[in-house]
Amino acid sequence: MVRSVLLAAALIVSSIVAVPSAVAAANPVASAYTPVTPVRVLDTRTGAAVGAGQSVVLDLSSRTPAGATAVVLNVTATEPTASTYVTVWPTDAPRPTASNLNLVAGETRPNLVTVKLGASRKVSLYNNAGTVHLLADLAGHYAPGAGSLYQPLPPTRVLDTRVGTGVAPRNPDGSLPMNLTDVIPPGASAVTFNLTATNVTADTYVTAWPHGAPRPTASNLNLVPGDTRANLVTVALGADRTVDLYHRLGTLDLIADVAGFYVPGEGIAFHPIDPVRVADTRTSAPARPDSPLSLFLREDVMPVSTSAVLLNVTATEATAATHVSVVPGSGSNVAASSALNVTPGATVPNLAAVMSGMQGSLVLRPGAGSVHLVVDLSGYFAPVPSTCATAGCVHAWGQSNNGMLGSGGGSGQVGSYYGEPEPRPVSGLSGVTAVVGRYALKADGTVWAWGENEDGQLGAGWHGLGGFAPVPVRVRGLSDVTALASSRTNGYALRSDGTVWGWGANYSGQVGPVTTDRVVDVPTRIEGVDDVIAIATSQGTAYALRSDGTLWSWGENIYADLGNGTIGGSSPTPARVVGLTDVVEIAAAANSRYALRSDGTVWTWGSNSEAQFGNGTTTGMSGTPAQVPALTGVVSVAASYATGYAVLPDRTVLAWGSHDSGAAGVGNIGSRYVTQPQPVLGLTEVKEIVGAGGNAYAVRADGSLWGWGVNVWRQLGPGSSSSASSPQRISGLPVVARVGTTGSGAYALLG
Repeated sequence: MVRSVLLAAALIVSSIVAVPSAVAAANPVASAYTPVTPVRVLDTRTGAAVGAGQSVVLDLSSRTPAGATAVVLNVTATEPTASTYVTVWPTDAPRPTASNLNLVAGETRPNLVTVKLGASRKVSLYNNAGTVHLLADLAGHYAPGAGSLYQPLPPTRVLDTRVGTGVAPRNPDGSLPMNLTDVIPPGASAVTFNLTATNVTADTYVTAWPHGAPRPTASNLNLVPGDTRANLVTVALGADRTVDLYHRLGTLDLIADVAGFYVPGEGIAFHPIDPVRVADTRTSAPARPDSPLSLFLREDVMPVSTSAVLLNVTATEATAATHVSVVPGSGSNVAASSALNVTPGATVPNLAAVMSGMQGSLVLRPGAGSVHLVVDLSGYFAPVPSTCATAGCVHAWGQSNNGMLGSGGGSGQVGSYYGEPEPRPVSGLSGVTAVVGRYALKADGTVWAWGENEDGQLGAGWHGLGGFAPVPVRVRGLSDVTALASSRTNGYALRSDGTVWGWGANYSGQVGPVTTDRVVDVPTRIEGVDDVIAIATSQGTAYALRSDGTLWSWGENIYADLGNGTIGGSSPTPARVVGLTDVVEIAAAANSRYALRSDGTVWTWGSNSEAQFGNGTTTGMSGTPAQVPALTGVVSVAASYATGYAVLPDRTVLAWGSHDSGAAGVGNIGSRYVTQPQPVLGLTEVKEIVGAGGNAYAVRADGSLWGWGVNVWRQLGPGSSSSASSPQRISGLPVVARVGTTGSGAYALLG
């Protein structure tokens, strides 16, 4: 029999959506989360059912602090006598057109609800038709100030009992412990995951709660035999970052996909809004696998700095049993996972916590058949805007997807050209003394990182395909740091005791001999080298300069990168670069490396395919260092992808090597290569020069910043979008003390 159900009235929009500003919330309050062990705060079964057109008011003032902005409730409707819908909203405000639960007579269905609070801290629950009993379990609240901030993740499957993924021995009470130490860092306070039950053999319910706490009288899923049903869960973490899952009767399979986690004081804030209907396909065309619903939630709904959203998604009029996935748009490489499951004739809602794509893009796709989708936005996660413009602040520009500017923003396919030319503050950073790539060293000796994290480059205790930190997070376990080095996949820190620590990708032993793990997402000491005074890294190979003037290397050696007299292979154990003494500085990039000796000469090794040796040729490879001819009296060196730079005593700069896209800065010479050192045009009074990718930047004595080379991510700042073969001043910046770059983005430390 085909079942029918009512849906709340909807604003009909097209499949590509930009909601008018008139319906968007005005200045939502940035809020942090405080989780609690789930507690039942409403159960009308102890009294009267909620009648047609009636509401019940839930007073949460005794369970939330003054100023609380939102609560997280798992709302369950049971024993409905008619097809109906339930709406949850702040009592202080008019009832919205959105719905949170959709039911048919006799059904029991839960849904997680994050609802904005008014001054009274009361929430109303409305029933449209018939009578229904309502239950609500409080999972936590949001409020300004202290609390935990959110780190969104790509959907990460941590449990699937159908195939044994994540299955651990049962607890004494028969519950299943779900250990999350592989995906969530130490110190996290709560987790959000989509929990799906399938292959159900009996009427039952499922409860999730923090391991080590008593099992509460709350439920997250309510099931009947044959069900496949999902519900979003936000729950405090228990001992060892573990959540327990209990079901009462029969057997079933459970699948859990983590959507994000909360860490005290670290991450992005939640901004609760009154529900905004952003899509309703019922008067247009249903979504299909080959024609999904694509949304663009623009600035009149949420800021461009948004990194994740909360959506109540309702599926109805499905033509086949299917699941619906909700993923970022913009070509993101985030894998799809099920957000809800629906069968023909059913109407199913579910709250989805999902990374947003660039420009607020989202894609909702059914797995089979066609289905109409109704989507309500209930809040978004974004950093608090920073206005930092004093010494010790960092401003960023260039590649803007995947958090690479450290000021929020959405997911986008790696390698896509999302660029922001205007320098803007990196969120929450102050007191910075050095910036290297997308790592910042603060005056207290701590290290902070942001952006992509597929290889554990953040050093934050987690990693994952498509994962990124939209704002700076602390690199775990590091203190007393004096210097940094970075590549696209690795970070290194030099501590005041002369030890070196590394993290990130480890495919060639670049994190040293202590571990063979392919990804190392927390700093690990590089054994075998100490008394270090400077560090550098190319892509896959690291270098340490000891106080005795010797240079040591470890990691990849495909292009004779190690300088140990061999070509090929790799080595996780630091070994001395042969033939070099009296070294005072080391610089490296993806395909070049240079050592400056105390006599002012510059030495190099590895590949010469792009004139990196500066000896007049573009051929050859050397496993032992050779002097760059014609360079004497050099006071500092730097490297870009395959280009070298030497600062002379008069503070002018010479460059050699690759000149692709203008990387050498010597002007339009009609050649991709500069085979012998030539002057970088127009640069004088240079204090610092850095490079990466096909770019370089120079800080001059007057605090101005100049850049040249590739510009596809607008990493040369405001103005022309073309590459530059000679230095151009980066406008829009106050006095700059130092600069860092990833090659696709740049970071100016203000002085």
